[in-house]
Amino acid sequence: MLLPRSHERTARSSLAGAILTTIALTSAAGCVSHRTSLHEPSPSDHQRWNTYSLQTQASIDAMAAWPRMTADQVMRGEAGQDGAMPVVIEGELSKVCLTMGCWVEMKTAGEPLLVMTRDHEFFVPRNAQGARARAYGRAVAREQSVETLRHIAEDAGASADEIARITEPRTRMVFIADAIAMPPEGLDRPAR
Repeated sequence: MLLPRSHERTARSSLAGAILTTIALTSAAGCVSHRTSLHEPSPSDHQRWNTYSLQTQASIDAMAAWPRMTADQVMRGEAGQDGAMPVVIEGELSKVCLTMGCWVEMKTAGEPLLVMTRDHEFFVPRNAQGARARAYGRAVAREQSVETLRHIAEDAGASADEIARITEPRTRMVFIADAIAMPPEGLDRPAR
């Protein structure tokens, strides 16, 4: 159907207005239309935290409803050992991968909990040691080869002597993170 020029301009103007309104409403609702490694936390958080992940903002917001546990509970197997139960853990980071920021260790009453980013999809700031962090993911009991253990020790800055003393594989609880959040104060940007 042909419209007179004055109606055509009005129709185009209305369409442009509708598009801008849709964009504004989508942005206000916190929707993310692209994948990014850095997300803002949901508005319900009292403190601004940076969230490192390749998940969409909607997925990260949904993770906030996952059950919360301490790193000690995960180490005791309360989150399972097969990766079936998604949980959120929060605690202080005792170590960070110095090479890429692809893993962290979270303090517990005993041995620290190794938190690895899922499939090296994202990285956290390499200067985050001592920071408070929240990890969203699943726990698995995993045997780590000598090669893997040496690699982790090297990433942590261990000496050649310490690395050489690693001679046997070991099974340990590992938390596979879909996202890791932490306050941004004093942190560098991730390696990638």
